[in-house]
Amino acid sequence: MNETDAKHPEPAGVFQIAVLILSIVVLAALVADTAFKLPAEISNVLKRIDTLICVVLLADFGIRFYKAKSKLAFLKWGWIDLIAAFETCGF
Repeated sequence: MNETDAKHPEPAGVFQIAVLILSIVVLAALVADTAFKLPAEISNVLKRIDTLICVVLLADFGIRFYKAKSKLAFLKWGWIDLIAAFETCGF
């Protein structure tokens, strides 16, 4: 990513919007599971959804890293996404 890319980023595509929505779903599930006493079945479903979303977020990071023109420039801000993806996975 060069200076022009930083000033004029690509518009968000359908996949990026889906990733944003999935991130919100993970946060909502975490809040629900933490704040309320949920039945074990519901808690297990939320954990499975969380794991699935984790895979999607890590794949998203990997795809964007692979496509980045400059891996170093990508990592200047992309490391935050990587940490968020790992945190979602519970690492």
